[in-house]
Amino acid sequence: MKLLRVTRLLLLPDKKREDEKLIFHMIKELEDLGRRARVNAIEVEVYTQINSRIFFPSTSCAVNTYNTLEWQQILENKGYTLHKATQCYEMEVDDLVNEHLFEEIRIRKYRSEDEEDRQRYYKLWSSSDNCPYDFGHTGFWYQNVFGWPRVWYSEYPHLLNKDDYILFAEKNGEALGFIHWWPNIYPLLVKGGRKALYLSREEVQQKLEQIDEAKIFKIAVNRKAKKDRDVIEKVLICKAVEIMKEKFGIRKCQIGNIPHERTQLTSHITGQGGQLVHDVSLMRKALFPWGR
Repeated sequence: MKLLRVTRLLLLPDKKREDEKLIFHMIKELEDLGRRARVNAIEVEVYTQINSRIFFPSTSCAVNTYNTLEWQQILENKGYTLHKATQCYEMEVDDLVNEHLFEEIRIRKYRSEDEEDRQRYYKLWSSSDNCPYDFGHTGFWYQNVFGWPRVWYSEYPHLLNKDDYILFAEKNGEALGFIHWWPNIYPLLVKGGRKALYLSREEVQQKLEQIDEAKIFKIAVNRKAKKDRDVIEKVLICKAVEIMKEKFGIRKCQIGNIPHERTQLTSHITGQGGQLVHDVSLMRKALFPWGR
């Protein structure tokens, strides 16, 4: 499937925000873009519930902005249907109980000097149930629908490319899953704009000491490890939160992009004090037949 995903469907907060003609023109432009890219479908992420501030990164928002909650109905009126719904939970890291019950699962951080770890990341994400695309078989991991290279995390500014932000779960020497988190850098962006991200390595630690919020935005477990999935996810979350707290001074964490149907995972998070704060709908509209 060749898919164009729209992650920031926003209107500026001025008098034209509710202008129906403007909204429909915006959707038409998206669909024209999809046709030029020859994608099979367009997928749009929109918030349907917002009960707390949005931590970076959230793919449906830019700095201090988010879509109005009416977007889902607007898209439905234009032929889009609900494909998938995800949730985001928020918790105080001190509430998390670190259960030392899974000694057979080894957690280690990403090794940026090891090219094989990058391949492990790609392979695990494309072979997990949470990956929305079949990139592992189509070869699109290294480019988007326009053929542009994908940015790898180490190519981001130093604030976002520390090895501690990616953790692998291994069993008997085999990588079965990973977790990826980032500090909430919105306060820095609001204060200093995008240039606030582009710091020297020496300046990064000083800025990180000013941040006490973080977001887990990706958890992947290989389909082959499905029977151990719940255990692997729990261990990854516990270890990530431990590193956030002990090494980076994080006090509040959001865990996002959790599919609605993952009730065991959400039960674990709520059992640790997590509160549901965001609902996101992924709306799709077909443009060309599948396989074309």
